[in-house]
Amino acid sequence: MQYEAPANWARSEENSIDGAHPSFVHSSFGSKRDPKVHIVPIEKPDEWTASTTRERTPPDRSQKTGRMRELTAEVRGKTRATTAFCFTGITHRIVIDRSDGLRQRTLSHRTPIDRYNTRTFTTQVRDYDFTPEADIERLEGRRQAVREDVAIVQTVLPKLPPRRPGQELLTEADQLEGAFRQIIQRRIDAGWEIDSQIVDRDADHEVYVIPSPERRLDPKGWVHRPVPTTKPRAGGE
Repeated sequence: MQYEAPANWARSEENSIDGAHPSFVHSSFGSKRDPKVHIVPIEKPDEWTASTTRERTPPDRSQKTGRMRELTAEVRGKTRATTAFCFTGITHRIVIDRSDGLRQRTLSHRTPIDRYNTRTFTTQVRDYDFTPEADIERLEGRRQAVREDVAIVQTVLPKLPPRRPGQELLTEADQLEGAFRQIIQRRIDAGWEIDSQIVDRDADHEVYVIPSPERRLDPKGWVHRPVPTTKPRAGGE
């Protein structure tokens, strides 16, 4: 499925990789009985990626509907959940392994439409209930989760992420968000952030372009100027 949300791409991604929000935002899979986020080490962070794995108390069976309620026992063990993001492609993967053997994987990719709107492409696979009827139910479950996420993230202020560390309070539970922002900051410092204020100011009279690698080899004869960035771009254009 795909959907659009009236929210900035970074705000949208932070919502998805946030380890604390399921218990407070999602009606069918967030545990109300044990909403505490257990702090775990970030696994293998590098220049582009980071991930965490936690064992969570599963939601009460009464939160489930339809076929998922039939498949869910009244009492079951912890659910193992791994959330990983990769900044290239603005992609994240959520891996869910339930104690009763049911498994599902969700992969999502975000594309900025503009500073305030984002399009998301998402795929979910599972190893149970392979019937078309189950597909319909699972798709509706995904749509419900999306509606719950969008209802929250579209109200976040300011609409764009802060420009400097410390302008928003991050807690210990915000591990992946912190890692995500550090990667963004490194890209900004390298000159990757478009100066949207200049682009907007000049929009009636000038078209800016993302310069191609060929332009570095032959910088003469190009009609449009390269898009301005908030900091000098490493290596020039």
